[in-house]
Amino acid sequence: MKKILIVSIIILIVAIGAGIAFFMNSMDAAEEQLSPEEYMETGGSEENAEEVTEEEKTELEEVLDGIEKEKLKLNIHEDSTQEEAVKVMHEMVHQKVRAEEKWGRVPMHPETIDQVYNVISNSNFDNKHELLLIAESWKDGNFDAAHFDHNYLWSLQGGTIGKAYENLPINEEIQYIKDSFYEK
Repeated sequence: MKKILIVSIIILIVAIGAGIAFFMNSMDAAEEQLSPEEYMETGGSEENAEEVTEEEKTELEEVLDGIEKEKLKLNIHEDSTQEEAVKVMHEMVHQKVRAEEKWGRVPMHPETIDQVYNVISNSNFDNKHELLLIAESWKDGNFDAAHFDHNYLWSLQGGTIGKAYENLPINEEIQYIKDSFYEK
């Protein structure tokens, strides 16, 4: 009987310790993450934002133009749910960010951005305002906040693995597009 009581107390202590550790980790993650609105209030750019040359911009445009039109058709429409739109946006932003894990790939292309923007702007989503901020930024060609955008979308999906920690340099983005959307 004494042994059972001691083992039970040890298990209880371990469980409480794990719960506290999980709670503290969740609080740290919440403090680090800005909403798109908070990010926009900071000016929407980072001190170390990558300077992109005209040659790199041209190469990126050419690589994007080389994606087959069939791969630019999204599975979202005016009746799509917020979850469906967020899933597509999350998979789109993978093209722009570095993360330990990435599941799903959708081209971040002007046509796909327009499709997402139109679905969101005609929706009644709970997070419509925040999602529109992201989509409008993308429409304007501003991806400085891509890893913040990713983490916001990822958190809406309940993400626990695969948090983005920085934007990809343009040469890596170009390679990602070729590896993901070009026939091999």
